[in-house]
Amino acid sequence: MIGIALVFLDPTLGRIGGLLLGLPDKVNQNALCVLIYFILIALIFLDRKNGKNYQPFLLIFSFWIIHQITFNLIF
Repeated sequence: MIGIALVFLDPTLGRIGGLLLGLPDKVNQNALCVLIYFILIALIFLDRKNGKNYQPFLLIFSFWIIHQITFNLIF
């Protein structure tokens, strides 16, 4: 579920960065990926601290890394 929420977070914040802040597309996309990485790292640490299963967050984290690499190679 958190993976779906992060997918919908990207376009919302992307429009804010592009339209309101005037950031270039590549800078905006990389900044959003860094924000999502921080969210995922925080969730991983919280789940490890509470003794819960954090493996799904690692999977989502790896998909976001692949997404960022692909974006930077294409654009």
